[in-house]
This record gives sequence, C-alpha cells and structure tokens, in this order.
Amino acid sequence: MRTVLFAAGISLATALILPVGNNDFPAYWIAGQRLIADRNPYALAEILSEEMTQFGVAPGVALNPPWSVAVFYPLGRLSYNHAQRLWTALMVFAWFLSVEIARQLYAPHFRTHTAWMMACVFSPFTAMVGTGQMSSLILLGVLSFVWNINRGREVEAGICLYLVALKPQLAYLIWPLLVIWTIKTQLWKIITAFTMTMTALSIAAMAVHPPIFSEYLHLWTHETTATQAFPTLGGLLRVATGIGWMQIVPMLLALAWLACRRFDGWQRAMPSLLVVSVATSPYGWFFDQVVAFPSIMERVRGWRSAAIIMIVNVVTLVMIAAHCKGFWYAWTGIAWVAFYFGAPYLEPKLKRCPQR
Repeated sequence: MRTVLFAAGISLATALILPVGNNDFPAYWIAGQRLIADRNPYALAEILSEEMTQFGVAPGVALNPPWSVAVFYPLGRLSYNHAQRLWTALMVFAWFLSVEIARQLYAPHFRTHTAWMMACVFSPFTAMVGTGQMSSLILLGVLSFVWNINRGREVEAGICLYLVALKPQLAYLIWPLLVIWTIKTQLWKIITAFTMTMTALSIAAMAVHPPIFSEYLHLWTHETTATQAFPTLGGLLRVATGIGWMQIVPMLLALAWLACRRFDGWQRAMPSLLVVSVATSPYGWFFDQVVAFPSIMERVRGWRSAAIIMIVNVVTLVMIAAHCKGFWYAWTGIAWVAFYFGAPYLEPKLKRCPQR
C-alpha cells in the first residue's frame, strides 16, 4: 500500500509540474470529443484539420481499436487542460505500479527505490510521458495478467488482457500462445473472461457510435496509415528493399521462433515474449518500448549489464533532447533483444527468476 501511495504521489506531482503541451495527446482527446458528438473518431483528414486549428500541431489519428472507447470517451468530457493532466497522472501511475510488479516478479534482488531509479532513466518512459502516449497501460495489463495467473485468479487475468488489447501489436506473441496454451490445458476461464470483456466493450463502442468498426477498417484499408513505414525492424526492411510486405517478415520469423520454443510457464516466458514482440512488431514507436522494461530489468544482474543499459539510455536521451524523430530510433528494438539474449554471457552467474 505504501508503494501504491508513493506512486500516486509521484504521478500527481508529475501531472501538476509538467506544462500542458501539444504532443500526441490531442489525438486521444479529439477522439473522445468526436465520440461524444457521434462523429467518426478515425476520420484522418478531418482530425488533422481540427488538430491544426485547435493546437497548431497535427499528431494524427488515434490508431487504437474501437474497444478503446472506454478509455477515450471520458477524456472528451473534460477540458483539454484537465484531461491532459489526468492522463499524465494515470500513465505515470500505471508505469510505476508496473515497475513494482515487475520488480517482484523478475528482479527481487532489486530494492524498490533502485528499480524506480532505473525506471526513471529508462528512455522510452521519458519519450512516453513527453509524447502523451499510453504504452504504460499495456505493460500494466501484461504484468497484471501474470500476477493474477500466479495467484490462481484466472477470471481477473483474462480481464487484465483488455489493457493489452488497447495496442494489441505491442505484445502480439501473447495472443497465439494464449490460444495454444488454453487448448492444451483446457483452462478456459482466462480466454472466456477476456472474450466477454472485449465483447461487452465492443458492444459499448457500437452503442456510442454504431459504424465505428467499419470506420476503423476504412482507416487501415483506404488511408495512408497502413502504407507508412514505422521505426521498427520491419520498417527498416521495408525502406531498405522498397517492398511493402517486408514489414511483416520479422513478425513471421518471431512466430516461427515461438513455435519452436519450450513453454515453461507464463512468468518465465513473458520477458522473452515482450522483448521479441517489441522488436518485431509490424508497427510501433520508440515510446512503446516501455513494454520491454521487465525483460531489461530481469537481465540486469551486474555492472556489465547495467553499464550497457546506461549507455543505450544515455544515447537515446541525447537523441530525444536533440529532437530526433522517426527512424533515428529504429535500432533500439534490436538493441533490447540483443541485450536480453546476450546478457547471460556478460554476467556468467546470471540465473533466471524461479517460477512461482
């Protein structure tokens, strides 16, 4: 409880201290406003025009699926200033709560203050707060899923996966593994709870704005969204070759890796699933890499591994300060994967956290 209160205090202080700015958050707020007015939240041209008129910047449209209405709709009920401060507080709180859960699951050798210091200088977190993004919610969903499974709370674990589904591509390796695991174990409560949660929120989304699913499909099939190259490994391959489908090649290779690996429980499997998902996802951004933090934390067991992570963080923080954008960060996902699988060779005594 003390940790939760401390995280809440830091979150509130961050939201009050940081100035209200024009980053990616206008896309979320405008989506909420348009939903309240029963207008298309994925109308790219209209939203870009609204963003330029109101904020002088055009971060684009929120690419989150229609069931994200439960997150965006309440934002539209608030003024922009109040909505952004509340949003910042929630995202920072979700981050530090996730860090504490990750510490207990994967780095019990860390004290809380050490883990939080590491979290504060983790550059994707800095990018997430600065851009007003929501990736910490996905990480909280993943870790809450593992936490509840360890305690036999299968229904709660399934419900927590809703947060992961807000950006389903970030930890996409969870989805096929969950289906296979459910079929093999015949433990249907998790996938049933998840399906019922998604169904209920999808119905709620259609009740708010009936054509929302067709509009989301139109965004990906008729707008330029699907044709842009993201700063990921797949994006690099697409730009280097000029071939559009090369963007999904890393994902296909990752799925092949998943099919060949031995599953040794959700807690043990999750760090590798997260870091590989982040590096091979067809689309994503640098701030989305907060999802890989448990993988990094698990592997930091000595001064060599800590030094490498510090170097990567310093380099990327300098890049953020220099306002580097887009493909400048395409190498980072590869760096996290290389670190995760290479760290055991840096620290010979590195052992995996025992399964609970």
